[in-house]
Formats: sequence, structure tokens, C-alpha cells
Amino acid sequence: MQDMAKRQKALSKFSNISFASRGGAWVRDGNLLINVSQQSGGAEFGGMHIYELTPDHQLASVATASTASVQPDGSWKLTRYAATHFGGDVIEAEHQASRDFSSAVGGDFLGLTVAAPRQLETRVLWSLVQHLKENGLDATSQEFAFWSRIARTTAILFTALLAVPFVFGSLRAAGAGARLLIGVLIGVTFFFVQRVLESGAVVFDASPMVLAWTPTLILSAAALLLIARTR
Repeated sequence: MQDMAKRQKALSKFSNISFASRGGAWVRDGNLLINVSQQSGGAEFGGMHIYELTPDHQLASVATASTASVQPDGSWKLTRYAATHFGGDVIEAEHQASRDFSSAVGGDFLGLTVAAPRQLETRVLWSLVQHLKENGLDATSQEFAFWSRIARTTAILFTALLAVPFVFGSLRAAGAGARLLIGVLIGVTFFFVQRVLESGAVVFDASPMVLAWTPTLILSAAALLLIARTR
């Protein structure tokens, strides 16, 4: 059910653009505009339309396939493939019963683009960011998730350093409950600040890297300041 929901979400997310009254999911891969029709089951889709553009944005070819199946290696298996190539004054037609089609926009890619960025592996997340940028697509949320993951990992060091003032500073005279409450408040504040900045990266079109590192920088500055006062 989760896989089915993810596939349906992928088609819904990319179906906000209509071209020649066609539905389905529209995605871009370099000079290719790919339209994938509604999924008919498993890794099979109801069809595919492929529009190839020249470097000066002229239509180079149009291809259609009755069905498009995702192969284990991520490529597509197209059936009843038909293509029309435009070359100046010459128009060439091509028909094949089946054809292999390789593209970065595979079934796995559609799943990655609708998955929560924080659920993806770091390597996969970085590859997704690069692909989206290369094709002029919005990668703000994915880029923020990538830098946030690195920033949070770095914040672990300063979180440990922040415990020093609790042991050797003025807080050592406080009870265990008070110190626990302060520690929880610091953690909750860090979490909410990061969530607010995540929304800011999307809403205000700010730099995802700067916003992702801001909570960690604030935490590190507070830890170093308190340690300096302890000395």
C-alpha cells in the first residue's frame, strides 16, 4: 500500500502541467520532455510520450509507446514504439515492436522525487539534488535536507561540549531535574528553529545551505561562549 501510494503521489505531483490536453506525469531529462501515463500496475505504465528538443529549443523528434515498463536496471522497456524525427526539410518515421529506453527519469526517480528528503540516503539525496539542478527543477527542499543532515551531524560535537558548563559552571549547583529541563529546552528549541528555517528556505527562496547551518552555528556559538565563561 505504501508503494502504491508513492506511485500515485508521483503521478499527481507531476501532472500539474498540461500539454496538448494530455494527462499523466511530466518530467524533464536534459533535452527530453517525458510524459508518463497513468500506472497500470507494478512497474508498468499505460504509455509514454517523449519529446526531444534541439539546443536552440526546436522540436527534434516525437515518440510514443503504448506501454512503458521499468526494468530492474532502471531503464524503460517500451512496446509499440513509434517516432517521428524532424531534420530540416526531411521527416523520418520509425516503428518498432519494442525498444529499450535509458533515462535518468526512471520509475525509481519518480519515487525519489516524492519521498520525504529526510528519508533518503545522503548519497542518493545528493544525486537527486544534482539531477534536479541540471534540469532546471526546484531542489530547495532536497538541498536543505542534505545540508541539514551534515549540520546536524556536526551539531553532535557541540551538543557534547554544551554539557561542560552543566558540570563545571554555575549550573552544577542546580538539581538534576533543573539541568534536565534546561537540556530538553535546548534540544526542543534547536528542533523548532530548524523546522522554521526549513519553511523559510522554501517560502522566501533563501539559501538552503545557509539556513541549514544556522541552528548549528548558533548552538556552537552558545557552547563556546558558555565554556569560555566557565573558564
